[in-house]
Parts: sequence; C-alpha cells; structure tokens
Amino acid sequence: MNYTIKKIPKAQIEILVSLSKDEFDVFLKTAVVDAVKEAHIEGFRPGKAPHAMVKERVGEERIQALAMELAIQKYYEEIVAKEKLDIIEKPNVQAIKHEPNISFTLRATVFPEITLPPDYGAIAKKTLQEKKEIFVDKKEIDESVQWLRESRAKIITVPRTAQKDDRVEIDFVVKDNGVIIEGGKSENHPLIVGSGKFVAGFEDQLLGMKAGEIKNFQLVMPKERANGFGGKKMDFSVTMKLVQERKLPELTNDFSIGVGNFKSVEEMKLSISDGLKKEKEEKERQRIDMAIAHQIAEKSKVEVPDVLIDSELNKMMREFEDNLKNMGMEIGKYLEHSKKTEEDLKKEWRTDAERRVVIALALRAIATIEHIEPSEEDIEAHMNKNLDMFRAEGHNVEKIDKNALADYSRSVLRNKKVFEFLEKQS
Repeated sequence: MNYTIKKIPKAQIEILVSLSKDEFDVFLKTAVVDAVKEAHIEGFRPGKAPHAMVKERVGEERIQALAMELAIQKYYEEIVAKEKLDIIEKPNVQAIKHEPNISFTLRATVFPEITLPPDYGAIAKKTLQEKKEIFVDKKEIDESVQWLRESRAKIITVPRTAQKDDRVEIDFVVKDNGVIIEGGKSENHPLIVGSGKFVAGFEDQLLGMKAGEIKNFQLVMPKERANGFGGKKMDFSVTMKLVQERKLPELTNDFSIGVGNFKSVEEMKLSISDGLKKEKEEKERQRIDMAIAHQIAEKSKVEVPDVLIDSELNKMMREFEDNLKNMGMEIGKYLEHSKKTEEDLKKEWRTDAERRVVIALALRAIATIEHIEPSEEDIEAHMNKNLDMFRAEGHNVEKIDKNALADYSRSVLRNKKVFEFLEKQS
C-alpha cells in the first residue's frame, strides 16, 4: 500500500491511497465471507450458502463496494495513526478508481496550524495588570440580609386591599388588538407588589385592589421587548385572587442561628461579605481570562476551517434557544416576529463564531506548547459529574456519546489549566 498526503486550503488534506491487486484481494475475500454471513438463501442455513452462489445473488459490484469500504476503513485508520493526523471529522471519499491501480482519495479536515504571538505570556502579564481590586460595600451586604429575611417571611392572607410589599396572586391577560400575545396569559400568578418584575406601571395598578376585583388598563411595552411588541400599547386585564401580608423576621442573633448556625448577626454578615467577595472575584477572574484570550487570539494567525465555524454557530443557536425558553419564548415565534430565519441569525453571528473558534484553537495550542493536559482521573470525575447532572434532569444517560463527553471534559479541564498557567504570568 502506498499513499500521499496533500494539504489544501481551509485546513483540509487529501489522502491518495494506492493498493496492489493482491492487497485488494484480501478485502474481496473478506467481503464475500461477510456477504455469506448476511445472505438468506432458501435451502441453506445462514452463513452456509456457497460463495459462488452468494456472489451471483449479491452481485460483483456490491462485493467490490463492500471490499472497498473495508479497505478504506483499515488504511485510513493506519495512516491517521502513523502520521498522527489531528482529524476533526470523518473523511469524505472523493474518488475510487480500479484502473490502472486500485486507489481511493479521501478528503478530511484537520485542526489547523495556528501561529501564536511569541509573547503570549507577556500579553497575559500586561492584561493581568488591569485586574480590578474587589470590594464589598455595606449596601450589598444589607441587600443580601434583606433577601434572607424575605425568604423566611411569614405569609398571612388578609382581607384588605393590596399594598406595596404584599404578596398577591393574580390572573392576567395581555392583548394586542384583541388577540392574546405570547406569554400574555397566566392564572394564580404570584407576585410581590413593588418588586419591579413586570412591565413598568403594572404593579402600581395592583395597589388598592381587593381579592375578587377586576381591573382593565393599558400600558406601553418596553422598547427593548424582543418579541416585536416593543413600544406598543397593550390592553391588560387583571383579576386579584389573593392578597397576603408578609411579616419579615426581626434581625436578631436567633435569626442568624436559624440561617446558618451563626453565633451573631455580625458573624452572619461577615460570612455574607466573604461569599459576595469570592463571587465577585470569580467574575473578575473570568473577565480577565477572556480579555487575555481575546488579546492572544487577535494576534494569532490561523485559517479557520468552515466545519469549526459551523459547529460553533450550531452551539450558539442552541444557547440562544435555551435563553429564549428561559424567557418563555420559542425560537419559531421569535423568528416569526423578527422576520428572520436561522440562517439570517447565523450570518449575523459568523464573525463572533469565528472569534470564539480562534480563541479555542489558541488555548489548545498553548496547552500543546506548555505540555498542559488534565489527568485521566480528572476527566473521568468531570464526566461523572456531568452524567449525574443529566440523570437529575431526567435524561437517559445510556444514550449519551461517552467519547464525545470525554472530549468535552478534556477540553474544559485543559482550558482551565491553560488559564491557570496564564494567570501565573504576573
């Protein structure tokens, strides 16, 4: 078997493989044996029919095709292993010839070679100097304490009219020209009056309403409303179902003990302050990490293959759909109101997708240069953590591609280690 590898644009390669007749005959014999096993010929048990009869029944052309499939699989795997080719996806068969020699040509996309800026360590060091010092002020602590008190408030149903800070349950309908809009209807909807969770002015309309009362009014939707109703005046109908007064617990040492076994209010506040600081420090670390990654990516040179950009665009589309669902909207309705298609969105996102791919390739290259790689134990632990999460969400983990999950875990952990390496350049 002889082969040649040719590089072509967009990080692709063509592998031309040539076989002798004797080499191909081995696969022909195997193809016939396989055909015999699968053939169902009357009068013969499975796998016992004469080879000649099976060849006649299946056809010479089909036997040749089966043999070529076996040859392609075997030699492709051998070449990839020998040449240490970093293939992104399975190859496409470009050509098969039987004259003058038996040969086939495969085209595959490989991870592209990327030229990193030689001073990527210095880039990281300079960017790390922009890291902000983290502070937690009294207002943030007080807001967290207030949230804790509200989460433990006693709820008492009262016969009076709704006031600010009351918990109410309402039925509401929102219409545009007499038609209920998407997400514009709910029953027994819980709400804290004055929390600012609804359209501006909506909660003000609830003040003074008693259980059983119905109120109709109009409000202008926010301009940034994503479903096409931004800036439009809508008709609202609200039925007050329940008014409840919330009695917040007093801020005492007993309250602190109940929250987390803290000895005093001050000890509880100190713990809250530490937690808020760690959270803000993590967000700042992530911001700096991405700033470093962007700087290195912008100074890197690489020809990004379309397959990686398309894969990233599909990932971005899934993320977008998940975000819409969290807001109670389906992608189909969004596209209908925005008068766009998925392809329109992908065209708009293509530059960002390519940037994200370059960042991923740059981090991957740094890991190779600096010999950064997570341990198999860490990869397995990360996989198991994800599998546990999938189970908890009700997914059938048996259907999950374990190899793909392992690759994902390896990539996540490797990137984490690369950022840890870059953070040490200060």
